[in-house]
Amino acid sequence: MEADLWIKKLKSEYGACGGCGWAEEKKCVPTDIDYSLKMRAVSGDEDARRELLLIADRYGLRESAGRGEADAELEFGKLCLVFLGKREEGKEWIKRAAEHGKTEAELLLGEILCGKCEYLVGEDTEKDLLSAYELFMNAAKTSGKANLYLGQMYRDGCDAAGVEKNERKAFYYFRQAASKGRGLSRAKAMAEIARFCKNDTVFKDCETAFKLYSALAKVGLREASCELADCYLKGIGVSKDAKKASEILFAAALSGNADAEKMYDELKTTDNCPQNG
Repeated sequence: MEADLWIKKLKSEYGACGGCGWAEEKKCVPTDIDYSLKMRAVSGDEDARRELLLIADRYGLRESAGRGEADAELEFGKLCLVFLGKREEGKEWIKRAAEHGKTEAELLLGEILCGKCEYLVGEDTEKDLLSAYELFMNAAKTSGKANLYLGQMYRDGCDAAGVEKNERKAFYYFRQAASKGRGLSRAKAMAEIARFCKNDTVFKDCETAFKLYSALAKVGLREASCELADCYLKGIGVSKDAKKASEILFAAALSGNADAEKMYDELKTTDNCPQNG
């Protein structure tokens, strides 16, 4: 399996942010606009929104979008969606960019239609899971994140999208996501693969599960610490070591991981706890 390559890329992406965060894809546009101005616009300041629109016009963003340039359609759509409070207009521009074959637009529109858009967290948006599935399929040729979403759909099944549960397909798409994705998307895909390798009889590969969880725990993926500790407790891909498991859980609990804290407290009440030995 390509686990060693994924781990190498993961470490590189995490280290690119000084070891304190992910080297993720670009999030919003235009990129050189004053941060405070954008935040004022997000909070609903109409003066800030008008100023942002003037800047966008100065760049020719709206004009280029009107000419059907996919890059501009996407960027102006995100500007409307995120900063200008024009949700429907933003979605329409993003849809146009997706129709013109812009992969990032296909991914973003799919996220909007399945309720996973980070820009619309907490908002009640109309879902269309079948269209989202089709958009993710189109974007999956190059987008790791699209493959991650497809993997999740096949892992759980999605009646509204006409997707039956299929673990082989889920595993395939998670591998594609780990190969094509970056940053947090890659990490989440690697965690899904590790889960299959640790628990599934068909894909069982204890050594790979342990290797992936070790790498993911080091870069701070929350669920990885508990899974890694469980590997040490049960001897999955590594020799049993309750002391090491306890140390991992304790460190994760100190960093605010509630699941690790709960698991650590439970471990202290068992015979496996080093302190009780």
